[in-house]
Amino acid sequence: MYEFIAKKGQLIAFLLGVLLTVVFLVIAYSGIEDFNMLSTEEQKQSNLFNFGLKSAIILGELCILVWFGFALYQMITHHIQYSIKGLIMAAVLVLLFVVLYSTNSGLHEGSLAAEIEQAEVSVGQSKLISAALLTTLVLAGLAIASFVVFEVRNIFK
Repeated sequence: MYEFIAKKGQLIAFLLGVLLTVVFLVIAYSGIEDFNMLSTEEQKQSNLFNFGLKSAIILGELCILVWFGFALYQMITHHIQYSIKGLIMAAVLVLLFVVLYSTNSGLHEGSLAAEIEQAEVSVGQSKLISAALLTTLVLAGLAIASFVVFEVRNIFK
């Protein structure tokens, strides 16, 4: 099972993501005309986009569980010294999130503050959401920067 997932896991995950995206787009495009005819208040109560949101949440949770499961499997089947780099990176990721969470005030101004108040989001929830979004942005920025750096490096090889 491990070898199958190691060989085909990324392809399966990609195809699952594509399938869920296509299903979401079909659902969204089939109801978008009716959605646009609703008033702003009725649009906020609409369930048109729930499938996409729930799918993204479930896929994120599944990724975390699989990542954690494979990390444990590797640590159990191999010596701990080979897992140190992965443990350090996981700790850095958690530390990044904790730092961003603790430095965020959770208080916002302008139209965002009005939306947060209307949605009845607590300060703690706001801090959690902001920290998660900022962590995602930092990781995306690092991924893009590493892609550019390695491509430039490959040019000169």
